[in-house]
Amino acid sequence: MLRGAAHFDVLAAAWQAAVDRMARPSLFVTPAFLHTAWQHLAEPGDEAWFVVVRQHGELVGLLPLVRRREPSSRVIRHVLMHMGLLGGDRPGLVHHTVPADVVWQAALAALHRERRHWEALDLRELDASAWPVREVAA
Repeated sequence: MLRGAAHFDVLAAAWQAAVDRMARPSLFVTPAFLHTAWQHLAEPGDEAWFVVVRQHGELVGLLPLVRRREPSSRVIRHVLMHMGLLGGDRPGLVHHTVPADVVWQAALAALHRERRHWEALDLRELDASAWPVREVAA
């Protein structure tokens, strides 16, 4: 788990290489698109989160998220949402050489370890091919 917008630059080359190797790449998960969306549409207080999945040192999966503070009934809660939602687009999951559900398993485990830093996970508009388990997408 990498937190902070500085990781756009740290991950850019490996991230783009992973997108290039995807069977069904999408503009909405590319580092160029999401970095541009971040620069222009992130709100003050938003924090970039990158759930990175590596296998033998190679980036094989990435879930780009935004942690946003949202007021809810006089309480502030932290919501994690896909970074692609900043641009109002249909977000997905970066994955290659391993199935999406394998990347999701690792990503959800990483998010669970960070659970004290967020209260809700917003998966709206997520592309069906990127759902956490194959059975849900079928």
